[in-house]
Amino acid sequence: MVIRGAGASVVNGGGSLRAIEINHSFIELHDFVVDGHFTAAETEGSYRDKLIYMMCNTPGPALSGLRLI
Repeated sequence: MVIRGAGASVVNGGGSLRAIEINHSFIELHDFVVDGHFTAAETEGSYRDKLIYMMCNTPGPALSGLRLI
């Protein structure tokens, strides 16, 4: 699966500690910015814990074929 941004795409995420979470193999992310800052404040709590979090959520082989371009 390929997820592609258009133009100056920015992902901020919404209400979660992670902006993007990937739980499957063979995912490609192309042409966008992941911005961890989600409030107007400039404090440590104003930023996401993890911007891109990749982890297999079932027992078995580890994730593979992941590309960030």
